[in-house]
Amino acid sequence: MLNDSDIALRYLAAGERGVNRLCGAKGVKDTSVLRWAGTKEVARDMVSIVDAWGRWAEEEGTQVEDELKGKLVYWGFSYGTYLGATFARMFPDRVGRLLLDGVVDAELYETPVWRESLVDADKVLGRFFSYCAAAGRRCDLYRQEDRAADVQRRYEAVMELLKTSPVTFTHPDHFYPVILRGSLIKMIVFSILYQPIQGFPVLATILNYVYEGQYELLGGLFQDAELLCSITGNPTLMGMLTDAQRAIMCSDKTHPVSHNSPFFTSL
Repeated sequence: MLNDSDIALRYLAAGERGVNRLCGAKGVKDTSVLRWAGTKEVARDMVSIVDAWGRWAEEEGTQVEDELKGKLVYWGFSYGTYLGATFARMFPDRVGRLLLDGVVDAELYETPVWRESLVDADKVLGRFFSYCAAAGRRCDLYRQEDRAADVQRRYEAVMELLKTSPVTFTHPDHFYPVILRGSLIKMIVFSILYQPIQGFPVLATILNYVYEGQYELLGGLFQDAELLCSITGNPTLMGMLTDAQRAIMCSDKTHPVSHNSPFFTSL
């Protein structure tokens, strides 16, 4: 994790260089699956899915509106808006109903470093403090007569505790030792900033468990013992990019879709 220690960045950078070398070596081969990992390829797959669904619907006798036969009915958000826009650009005659929600800036998405996605992260976290104070007792981290600044100080106290004295406890269900570090909570906070309406109540509960010392109630954040001891099991990797997501994003940055059209400009 990036914030686990002052040398973590060095190790992470070394690991990423290793992945880059591997992808570079594999990507030059005609047989490499990396040649087909990208948004353009996914859009072509979506055409195949629409066609396959159409054949299934016909075989099953499912009624489909004439205007939607052979057409994509799609709802995409975040990266899904980039995918939906790419589909519409490549196959405009195959679009039935297209809803793009929370639109990604295509040009910024394709830049080597996606810094702009973090511009307002601190502002969203600040909303957590103000909304918690406004919600009163409906927010687990709230205390009597709290203002936003009071909630923020409580949050910062939790993070300082985990930074200086990581919490240890025995998992209440699987009976293995757990170390709760601040980096895990930061990653959870970061993930929740992406969907604050659903996530803020959960975040308040998690933070309150730490603040009150009810650590065993956090057992749900950690995997079961069998998965924990497997090669792939690692509770600190929740919410990280999958190999598929990494491949598509890197391919898009290397071979971006051209967006010199009014459709993409309007996004």
